[in-house]
Amino acid sequence: MPLGLKRLIKHFSAIAVYYSGLFRLVLHWRKYSGRDSGYIILMYHRVVDPEDPTNRYTQAGMSVTHETFKKQVAFLADKYRILPLRELVTELGSGRPPSPGTVVITFDDGWQDNYRFGLPVLVNYRAPATIFLATDFIESNELFWFLKVGVALAESTEPASVVAAVVAAASAMNGSSGVTGGAAAQDSPDGIYGLDDVLEFMKRLDADQCERIADDLLTATGMPSETWQKRRWILSWEEIHEMRDQGIEFGSHGRSHRILTNLSADEARQELVESKEILERELGLAVSLFAYPNGAWDAAVLELVKRAGYTAAIATSLYPSGRAAPDLFALGRVGIHEGVSQGCTGKFSRALFACAIHKVFPFR
Repeated sequence: MPLGLKRLIKHFSAIAVYYSGLFRLVLHWRKYSGRDSGYIILMYHRVVDPEDPTNRYTQAGMSVTHETFKKQVAFLADKYRILPLRELVTELGSGRPPSPGTVVITFDDGWQDNYRFGLPVLVNYRAPATIFLATDFIESNELFWFLKVGVALAESTEPASVVAAVVAAASAMNGSSGVTGGAAAQDSPDGIYGLDDVLEFMKRLDADQCERIADDLLTATGMPSETWQKRRWILSWEEIHEMRDQGIEFGSHGRSHRILTNLSADEARQELVESKEILERELGLAVSLFAYPNGAWDAAVLELVKRAGYTAAIATSLYPSGRAAPDLFALGRVGIHEGVSQGCTGKFSRALFACAIHKVFPFR
């Protein structure tokens, strides 16, 4: 189905459901059928200036403009009970069902724009939020490997060659003539395999491989990392302290943002323990919340999180059944970005946003 037609159908379907009363019926049915956990945890990443040309470096599903974020938070403050994640965890741990309409706002990675554009909105609407920090990047101008790839793809005059370079480098590192999915990506024309495809492909690789490929791509496209280190992308400790004093809570996202299921037990343990120690030392507070990088976890990783002293952990998506996660160490979230509340005219749609956070429709 063409994207434009899909968006049109989704928008008018949302309007019909939300304003007809059917929306409330859906929520009541979910509640009484046991298919609703009683709370919603929202996952944000970046809050950006729509005029910033570097937005091209970031996946569309990872950002929301500051104006849209303001409208989303205003809607949540008016219609829902916004809780800090820590308080929701306490309620869930006590066995008490959360009050109807409970929402939690979370951010992953610790982008500097969370402070610049996100904090004023949160303070204005007295909306608590939790930010999960990858501690190695704080006070640093270093880029996440996936942002480096975004730079290379956006700035290259031949985007298809960037895709081919990723596949070739991954194949060489794995000692094979090809990697699953590589042939299709290598042969694809411009526009079919974009940033999302390249990053999803690379997430299957070892963390060190991803870093080497990303650095090589920047160099090959004439974009050495030194050029992009002039800008600080991640929060500073001073900004984090100010946000803490304004009521924002913080959790760990590991040290290096490496996917824990791709690491050895010792490496994963180091990510968990050391990031927690750094945050507690700098914040002067106990840090008990963790967010799995890329949402990736398994039974072994979950057990390591518990042993590291965390009281809860969150992933990046809801369970397929829509029910609550089996325990506090695999809480699901709903990903939020610009598109989930953007109607056909490009303006904010309350109906779309409400349907998105409740997962009323199977497509986004």
